[in-house]
Amino acid sequence: MVWERGRESSKIPARVKAFVRARDKVCQLGYPDICTGSIDEIDHIVGIAELRVERKHANDASNLRGVCVPCHKRRTQEQSMAGRRKHLRPPPPPPGLAK
Repeated sequence: MVWERGRESSKIPARVKAFVRARDKVCQLGYPDICTGSIDEIDHIVGIAELRVERKHANDASNLRGVCVPCHKRRTQEQSMAGRRKHLRPPPPPPGLAK
């Protein structure tokens, strides 16, 4: 799982993973240049940080989808970059302009 670095994993119950795999059958992200089509991992559609709930409460099947490793990696990178952009300071005004 991509999110395990230094954190407790989301511990999605096996029965929920099995349900998602049976429901989705193929990778639900399907990035055309990298998708393998297989379901190797389970992805949260709305990220845990965005939900602002404990990890164990974010594992409802309606918020999960089956994805392949390459697509999950790209999606995780996109979410990470978007999160970082939210915390960047706005650029200072050009010198000489009054506030």
